[in-house]
Amino acid sequence: MFPSPVRSSVPPSHVTASSVQGESTASSHVAPNEDSSKRDRSSSLSPPSSPRMGATQQQLLNMLPKKQKMDGPNHPEDLSKAKWDEMKEGINAELRQKVDDMFEYGCTIQMHTSSKDGKQTFLLKDGLERFNIENDATWHVPDNYDYKVSKTWGTGKDGQKLESIDKFNSGRSTSSLNAERLASATEGIKNGNLLDPIKVKKNSDGTFDIQDGNHRLQAAKDLGLEKIPYQEV
Repeated sequence: MFPSPVRSSVPPSHVTASSVQGESTASSHVAPNEDSSKRDRSSSLSPPSSPRMGATQQQLLNMLPKKQKMDGPNHPEDLSKAKWDEMKEGINAELRQKVDDMFEYGCTIQMHTSSKDGKQTFLLKDGLERFNIENDATWHVPDNYDYKVSKTWGTGKDGQKLESIDKFNSGRSTSSLNAERLASATEGIKNGNLLDPIKVKKNSDGTFDIQDGNHRLQAAKDLGLEKIPYQEV
């Protein structure tokens, strides 16, 4: 009633050791293949770590846009006595003697190179202040802004208030202003120096009376600026 068992087509007498070995070898290959497929599936879930994938990732990174380098003002650098001795032959005699004397006194000397025209300025550093050795004037980092573009001057203060230049009342005639102070303010704006905002009192009509800053206001008018930085007092 039961079906007869399926017999091997190879008689038992023809089953050799080699055939048994071949079967065992073939069967032994099944497990590793299964294991390797599992490893392949599991490895696809883990982060790529092969050198080939690393190179691909690097190629993708290289395709990303690079951050643009922003040009800013050059800042003064300390000037060593050795470097000064190498370069001073090209400096005018009067300035050269001043710098030599300050090195003898043990002063801190700095050099600033303009980012616009490459002009070199030699400075005496005294605490937080710097002085132009050539003319003894207080010195500020230039090239912080371009007044021809901004139509105002920079103060370096966050949230600086600006107002139209025609809203400020000077209260002083141009002839009463100090020529040197006016020239200094004008030159400072031209050089892109950070200058303080003018101090004002606000009137009910929205105009401002200047308490401090008449020279800066006049310099702004002479240079064709449109906005004035101010601080109410």
